[in-house]
Amino acid sequence: MSLILSLATSAVTILSMWLVGKKHAAGWKLGLANQALWAALIIDRRAWGLIVLSAFLVVVYARNLWLWTRS
Repeated sequence: MSLILSLATSAVTILSMWLVGKKHAAGWKLGLANQALWAALIIDRRAWGLIVLSAFLVVVYARNLWLWTRS
């Protein structure tokens, strides 16, 4: 399970960044949703230090999504 979760988290992160690079707001949405996978990975691996990073990324993704979609 851990390998699958790691690969899924990596793939979704790469895809979200690729979409952002292509100027698609969906990249921010996907990145925000991907934090649920990160949370599962953090719990699975007991990598508690990554919680701070994940929480910060939630704020960054939400802020950027808001900035990109407000018009």
